[in-house]
Amino acid sequence: MTLTLPRGAMIIAVLACDPSGTLGNQGTLPWQLPQELRFFRALVQGHPLIMGRKTYESLPRRLPDRPYYVFSRQNSFKPSNVHVFSSLKAFQENRPSGALFFMIGGAEITDLFAKANLLDYAILSHIHATYKGEVHVNLDFLKAWKHTCFYNSKIFDVLCYTYPGGDLNSQALKGNGF
Repeated sequence: MTLTLPRGAMIIAVLACDPSGTLGNQGTLPWQLPQELRFFRALVQGHPLIMGRKTYESLPRRLPDRPYYVFSRQNSFKPSNVHVFSSLKAFQENRPSGALFFMIGGAEITDLFAKANLLDYAILSHIHATYKGEVHVNLDFLKAWKHTCFYNSKIFDVLCYTYPGGDLNSQALKGNGF
């Protein structure tokens, strides 16, 4: 699976949720969609990942060959080989310049980055079915963003959103194995 991604310093949100914004249930994804997970893994392959502590702790295993940037309010949270931040200011002061980051959630971190206007793109898997869950993402920030669908199926669609004024080019994300 080969992906051609935009170049330069930017942060791309990568999320999956059902129609009500549900993206988590008791520390896991509420759905089992192997094709969507393959897309996610291929997309973020080798790139730095930004996430909240709960998302980090919910990973079944660490994805290899990439730095992790994790936000936590817990001073005792200090996993090895992970960059831990307690604020956006600390992250912005210490993040490598020129890197393409993927912000993979959860809901609180998505809201934090959206309110600070730090997201350049959002790639959202819209899961068609409705699931039970206690973690919901607020996608209102995407209402003013341009979007295009570059994959659709009976089970889920993948939409690429671009920050207002940005250059929307979902062709850059083709080659995703669908």
